[in-house]
Amino acid sequence: MIRCVDTFSEIPTIYPNGVFDLARWRAYAQNHFGENISLFEDDMNECLATGSYTFERDYLPVLQAVWQHPWLEEMHQSFLAVVKGLSERLAQKFGNDLDVEKDWQSYLDALNSMDLEGYVALQQKAYDAYQESFG
Repeated sequence: MIRCVDTFSEIPTIYPNGVFDLARWRAYAQNHFGENISLFEDDMNECLATGSYTFERDYLPVLQAVWQHPWLEEMHQSFLAVVKGLSERLAQKFGNDLDVEKDWQSYLDALNSMDLEGYVALQQKAYDAYQESFG
């Protein structure tokens, strides 16, 4: 079953003095995802291993831009609106054992009824503004 957790209030602990701290992020991720934390770091480490990317040049600026983005609170509120009652609605629609492969169109219809399109549009707007500012 899908589990959505609002951890927005914990994010400031990852940015002591307004600067992203990877060790604190690892503690945060470990707390919420346990052993699955490697899912998040494996892709990044694979990219870094190519030598074409660095954490400081390619990842850190994006993390900082998200934290400092003027629409951060608005994006959080949009997230809350999209996921409000999500688990209950999905369980009601599909039962407690959601099988996305079994009924993909019904799943998409359920997501569309939650204004997911509006949420994605807001995320795209924020990304586009970031691209204009930081290219």
